[in-house]
Amino acid sequence: MVSSLDADCILECGCLLGEGPVWNQRRGELEFVDIMSGHLHHFEPRSGRHSVTDVATHIGAFAPRARGGYVVAVKDGFGFVIDEGTSVEMVAPVLAEHPELRMNDGKCDPDGRFFAGSMSYQFTPGVAALTGRDRALARGSHSAW
Repeated sequence: MVSSLDADCILECGCLLGEGPVWNQRRGELEFVDIMSGHLHHFEPRSGRHSVTDVATHIGAFAPRARGGYVVAVKDGFGFVIDEGTSVEMVAPVLAEHPELRMNDGKCDPDGRFFAGSMSYQFTPGVAALTGRDRALARGSHSAW
């Protein structure tokens, strides 16, 4: 039985709210978000290289797309970030009329469908939901919409 573990800080990145680390096999990077800063971080452990994609809005979750870039859950809904571009192409603004909410954590299922939960900035009970799309956002193209 293990009674204690050692943990080391591997990256001093100054996040406000860092979450959702995902290993990107294609890029050989650990990627994660800083939700409130609107940053998608890319960290290559072998070289120590660290870069940031600023998506200019709160970003709750992301998933790499097979064709490159990312599907993202941002403040107003779902969108795409093309490679390391700095703007989000909104494809489903599901929260655009709800400024008190933002998209939070999300993941893809085995078929590439992206799901994300929303939350209230004020942590108001009962106002959030789980949202997803029946299209394969992570592996497909938005032309299927």
